[in-house]
Amino acid sequence: MHGQTKMHFACFIYICNDILFISRFENREEFKPVTMTKLFEDPPPKISHPAHPAHDLIQVTTGGTPFRCDGCMQPGAGAGYRCDLCHFDLHTCCALPPATIEHELFKGRTFEFLAKPPAPAEDTICDACGDGVHGFVYHSDDPDLDLHPCCAFLRKHFVEDSRLFELRKGATRRCGMCGKSGRRRKFWVYRTYYDDDEPVDLHVACIKNGHNSMSGAAAPDGGCQILLASSPPMEGVLQSVPRRTRQSSGFERFCKIVGVVMNVIIAVISGNPMAMIAAVAGPDGLLRG
Repeated sequence: MHGQTKMHFACFIYICNDILFISRFENREEFKPVTMTKLFEDPPPKISHPAHPAHDLIQVTTGGTPFRCDGCMQPGAGAGYRCDLCHFDLHTCCALPPATIEHELFKGRTFEFLAKPPAPAEDTICDACGDGVHGFVYHSDDPDLDLHPCCAFLRKHFVEDSRLFELRKGATRRCGMCGKSGRRRKFWVYRTYYDDDEPVDLHVACIKNGHNSMSGAAAPDGGCQILLASSPPMEGVLQSVPRRTRQSSGFERFCKIVGVVMNVIIAVISGNPMAMIAAVAGPDGLLRG
C-alpha cells in the first residue's frame, strides 16, 4: 500500500555454546552469530535397521502426522524413518542413535544406547520425565539411570525473546502447567523467570502430555498426543503463578513466549524440526505478536 513500509522478518533457530536460540530479525544482515552449528545434521534418505530387518526404512521429512515410534514407543510427528509396507516408524534419534552419549545434567556419566532396558524392564522409568520405558533407552549403570532417547536430547538451555529457559533435575515449586508439586517434582523441569523475578517451573512430563489432557485428543497408541506447534498458548497454563503476576501488563506476552518454548520442546521430543519453525513463524507464532 502506498505510504507504508513493508517489513520483512527473518526467523533463525541456531545453537551457540550449546544454547538453543530462537530469534527474529527485521533484516537478515542483523544476524551475525560468532558461532553457529546446524541444528539438524543431514540424515541419509534410506537406512537398514536391526529393529526392522525385513525392509529398508525411508526418511520422512514432511508433514506432521502423529505416530508412535516403534523403537522407544513414545509419540512422534513429522520427520523420522518409516516402512510404509509394515507401518513401522522410528524417530530420527532412534533410527540413528549414537552408541553412547553424555548429558549436562548428569556430568561424568556415560549413557549407552540399548534396544530395551535392563531387567527388571517392567519397572524402568525415564529419569527425565518419569514415564515408563518400554523400548529403546539410554542407560547408565553407575548410577542406575535411564532416559528416553528423545528426552536425552533435550537441551539444557533455550533462549526465546531474550528469556532463558533452563533445564533442571527437579522442581522447587508448583508446575506452571499442572499446578501441582507431586511426584513429577522429582523429574526434569524447565525454569524461567517472569519480569518480577518470579520463578516459573514447567515439568517436562507435563509439556509432553499437556495437549492430550487439555484437548481430549488421543495419540494413535492411546497415550499422549502431539502438541501442535501452531497452537496458541493453552488455556490454564501458568494459572498457578501468583495472581499479582497474572494481572501484570506483560503477562500475556510472557504466556506467548512460554507457549512457543513449550512447542519447541515438543518438537525436539517428537522429532519434528518443522514444528520449531512453525512455533515462531507460524500463524500463532511469536512473529505474529
